[in-house]
Amino acid sequence: MARTIKIDNALEKRFSYPSKKKNKKKELPIHIHFLIVCEGEKTEPNYFKSFPKKVGNFIFEIKCEGGEINTLKVVETAIKLRDGSQQKYDRVWAVFDRDSFPAKNFNSAISKAKDKKICCAWSNEAFELWYLLHFQYRNTGMRRTEYQGEIEEEIKKKWKNKKKPYKYQKNATDMYDVLDK
Repeated sequence: MARTIKIDNALEKRFSYPSKKKNKKKELPIHIHFLIVCEGEKTEPNYFKSFPKKVGNFIFEIKCEGGEINTLKVVETAIKLRDGSQQKYDRVWAVFDRDSFPAKNFNSAISKAKDKKICCAWSNEAFELWYLLHFQYRNTGMRRTEYQGEIEEEIKKKWKNKKKPYKYQKNATDMYDVLDK
């Protein structure tokens, strides 16, 4: 009688993919905390507050402060709020327009922010430039009065099948949603 050979499948077991049921671990969401201090009182805060709160496994918690203040005051307010808060922020941003402030004020705001580890974002001439950047890259100057028409035109192109034309409203609370559609 012939001898039967037993084939060991230990290697196959060792290198096989584990069952999804056995090793499926519940992934915990990752919370990311932002503090954004803006020069504007409504337009900028409304835009940032309307960002999606959950993207994939990340949960974004955004505290946004605004007020009619100049560039240097935005940075100083960001430092004061960060240092006086019990919440530890992952990123702190100072957001302002370049406007017609003297170069000395603008440069000192940027320098102070860098020294205190505050990120800066600014637009030339108005915050509405950020809205246009959702649609097109721009690296040329544009007057404040031209933004509204350009925004309306870009949204009109995007919403081809809408019967009612879009009319831009400066302090709209749903602007991010409008741009993201």
